[in-house]
Amino acid sequence: MSASLEKGVINAELVYGDGTLHLEYKDDNVSLVGANLGKSFLNDLITLADFDRGTMEIHVSGNVDDLTGAVNINDTIIKNYKTLNNILAFINTVPALLTFRVPDYNSKGLPAREISLGFHYGKGVLDIKSLTIDSSALDLRGEGSADFNNDTISMKFNLITGAGKNTRRIPLLGYVLSGDKSSPSITVTVNGDLQDPTVKNTAFKEVTTYPFQVLKNTVTLPSHLVKKVSKTPESKVADEETTTKEN
Repeated sequence: MSASLEKGVINAELVYGDGTLHLEYKDDNVSLVGANLGKSFLNDLITLADFDRGTMEIHVSGNVDDLTGAVNINDTIIKNYKTLNNILAFINTVPALLTFRVPDYNSKGLPAREISLGFHYGKGVLDIKSLTIDSSALDLRGEGSADFNNDTISMKFNLITGAGKNTRRIPLLGYVLSGDKSSPSITVTVNGDLQDPTVKNTAFKEVTTYPFQVLKNTVTLPSHLVKKVSKTPESKVADEETTTKEN
């Protein structure tokens, strides 16, 4: 880790495995950007779930009590995520939701191609504007909040499954599950204790989520920080070679 203080501005850079994290701090205002952060960093940062493999990109800015952020995790396996545990346990109790089950979750976890999160954080409350989990087994689209002052959660999820597309061939079941939408989906609410929330099925209501490229554009960061993590490995090597020649 390297850090400097100049004209009241703290700049720090942390190399974590193959990933990097850059921080700028002044007058209680924070700008943070990181890329290619591996599973060790993921598991240290996110304590509500376990991750087996994966890389993370993160953008955060704002006052320390009023932060806006966007997170993207690629090619990971989610395990022991209490909210997901309870959602899947609920599905297992409803025979009509057979196609939404993930039978190997308890033993193997949920493989995810991509997880994207857009959030606002202030005064101990995480306002989840957009949460997307894309998996070959089950897709989730969520919004809501988590209050760390009293360890409670209040969220709404759309669950979409590739196997569930077959339910459209059964008019009544397809209507119940998807609300007459083209993509078969159910809506569940998650409320209560953050460590053991209650899951209930509810009337279908579409949850609007956004891709990571859109979410990170809502985070205002100094351009020089963004450039540090947006460089390709080849460009970084070229910069180092140029610096060596100049010296």
